[in-house]
Amino acid sequence: MKKIMGVIFCMVFCLAIGFPAWAVELDPAAVQAENFPASYATEKGGNIVFGKSATAYSPDEMDTILKAYGGSFQEGAKVPASYSKGKAATAYSPDLTHEILTAYGFSTTPEAIEQLKDPAGYATVKDGNIVFGKASTAYGAEDFNRVMAAYRLPEAPVVVAPAPVVAPPPPPPPAKCIDVDEDGICDNVDKCLGTPKGAKIDERGCWVIDTKYFDFDKAELKPMYYGSLDAVVNVMKANPDLKVQLDGHTCDLGKAQYNQKLSERRAKAVLDYLVNNGIDPQRLSWKGFGETQPAYPNTSEENRAKNRRVELSPITN
Repeated sequence: MKKIMGVIFCMVFCLAIGFPAWAVELDPAAVQAENFPASYATEKGGNIVFGKSATAYSPDEMDTILKAYGGSFQEGAKVPASYSKGKAATAYSPDLTHEILTAYGFSTTPEAIEQLKDPAGYATVKDGNIVFGKASTAYGAEDFNRVMAAYRLPEAPVVVAPAPVVAPPPPPPPAKCIDVDEDGICDNVDKCLGTPKGAKIDERGCWVIDTKYFDFDKAELKPMYYGSLDAVVNVMKANPDLKVQLDGHTCDLGKAQYNQKLSERRAKAVLDYLVNNGIDPQRLSWKGFGETQPAYPNTSEENRAKNRRVELSPITN
């Protein structure tokens, strides 16, 4: 409350003598401190009472007074030698007083000096420039307070809080993959729905025996792949109600009539292997399609190799 009263007093005082409200003010709490010069000012009932006598102050006393106005000595700042090294009370000329005030961070403007009528002789303004007096003067507290009212301290920088970082919304969860036959291929891209569990499928979701099981232009199964064919036998035995159609296919190299016969022979060779390994022939049927149903465009050797295949399709009726 006392500090608030002091602020109100200073604002009224500054306005009364014509100085702007931003003028530096004396801190009532600092005036109450034990080391504050009582000859300069005292605090009574929330009001600051200034001394009446013109007084010269020692550097230590002046340091206390200027800090009570909010100043802070800037390391390395230029001040008179008698101030930086002296201990005796000294009356300084206005130009040296201004030098000391500047060392504490205070500054003034020609406009503020033009409003400074008392004390006379402190400074004048000529051609827009401030001209400080040269005569050493011991000021009374009220006069020095008027001088201080023509000064200000740098405004504290406005700290702008950074804009809050807004995290982008999380991506929507991936659409649930519907995979009725549980072969690992979503139904919307699965070309062969209904493959039984355990069947070895290709990237299209189809149960396929490719041409690596046969020599080139041959329909005889290669013994090195019997183990893979046994996996087909195991699937059939694990699903005793499963009936399968074996569809033979070729690429587009060669004559269509020849490819048709080759596809039939290869489908029949797979059927014979399954029957010879315990699968009831009543559960199997076979057919050749030649080059008429390519799984991939016949535009590269890789695609043609994939088209030379036997597909196994569950019979649902």
